[in-house]
Amino acid sequence: LMNNYIKLVLLNISSVTLVGLIISFIFDYINSGKVNFIILIFILLILPAVINLSRDVIRKYKNLK
Repeated sequence: LMNNYIKLVLLNISSVTLVGLIISFIFDYINSGKVNFIILIFILLILPAVINLSRDVIRKYKNLK
């Protein structure tokens, strides 16, 4: 039970971080006209974690129905 809450917390933190990184990536590209590879690397590192946690959380809630 506690493991499910930890996964929800991690999903929430990582999804908010991912959205923030995407927004900062877009604004940085608009302002400078260059691609910031550091932000892009962080987006690519966090994206699989968000997808994996989302699948796990969705699977758990489908089992509750």
